[in-house]
Amino acid sequence: MKKSTIILMWGIGTSVLTITLSQILYVTHNENSGFKYLSFLFFILGMLIGTRMYRNKANGGYLSYGEGFMVGFFINLIISVVSIIGLVVDLQIHPDMID
Repeated sequence: MKKSTIILMWGIGTSVLTITLSQILYVTHNENSGFKYLSFLFFILGMLIGTRMYRNKANGGYLSYGEGFMVGFFINLIISVVSIIGLVVDLQIHPDMID
């Protein structure tokens, strides 16, 4: 697997999962419950598993600190950008969500 494919796959997959979770919580009126902390867990797991998969599949089982930091940074960057786009779309669909 290519290095960029792993980073994109885990970044987009994690952000779609967290956006889906926030939509489910909003629709069921549980956005202020303890379930909202699941998105943090998904975020951390997505970064850890994505970095581990990068090490094992794309880098031959070796990963330096700098490479691991770079992979985590880019996965985080993709998660952030896709989540912001999802938030903007979500606010267009549900304008009362701000309240």
